[in-house]
Amino acid sequence: MQIDAPNTVSATMQSPSSKNKLEAIGLKAGYDLNAVVVNINLSVQRSKVTVLAGPNGCGKSTVIKVLARQLKPIEGSVQLDGADVHSMPGETFAKKVAYVPQSIDFSNELTVEEVVRLGRNPHQKWWSWTESEADAEATHAAIAKAGLNGLEKRPFTNLSGGEQKRALIATALAQEPAFILMDEPIAHLDFKHQLSLLSLIAELKEKSIGILLVLHDLNMIDRIADEIALLLPQSDKPSEVYAIGQKDEILSPENIATVFDVSVSIFPDSSSQGRHFSIEEKTKANRT
Repeated sequence: MQIDAPNTVSATMQSPSSKNKLEAIGLKAGYDLNAVVVNINLSVQRSKVTVLAGPNGCGKSTVIKVLARQLKPIEGSVQLDGADVHSMPGETFAKKVAYVPQSIDFSNELTVEEVVRLGRNPHQKWWSWTESEADAEATHAAIAKAGLNGLEKRPFTNLSGGEQKRALIATALAQEPAFILMDEPIAHLDFKHQLSLLSLIAELKEKSIGILLVLHDLNMIDRIADEIALLLPQSDKPSEVYAIGQKDEILSPENIATVFDVSVSIFPDSSSQGRHFSIEEKTKANRT
């Protein structure tokens, strides 16, 4: 699917079509003015799961960091409900958008409960030193949803990689946002907790939350995504979106071969009433 040229939307003029969306418009992003990705037009909508996929090093984490307001774009804009995210107070943005990074360093003294409670900061007054009943309820509910009951008093740094990932997801849930952005959320999770996360994402979607995921596993992507954006790396210039749209259209053998440089066979999966992707390395003959 070809991508049209970006349409600039004024931050002061919010069209009905821009509401309930987190959008990257004409995005060029990177580090020290060295672009990693260009021409990124991507929309995260309420009640939908969007997956950003592509090979290692193609700029997926860069894109999600810009959408999470962790990194400023070189060109273009990120808009939330039609307003530029850098024109709004950080607290306003944080009330609506939560970000789950691949990893994060916390103090050795912070417990799981204290880490998750940080998600309530956007909802608290700066002069408040006490936790409200609503804060406590949201924190405990997030811990339960992330499957961390019994670990509340354990230091975050003493957790396994998978447990730390679930604590970060719980922190995002405690924010009670309209959008959640997750960078490789199934990394370090065992099979049980991968499936649990899929169920949680489906539940969040039903609650009108918009979700953006960075994922690598094609079977997992096909199972959870509504829409997919494939980033194509290029040896001599920044990555661009190669294809974007509904998953049945985007996850074709041709697109996968172009973006990931592998051969793929797709079979019906009777257990999930979906599809199963079998991946093989390209032979020398079909690389030409």
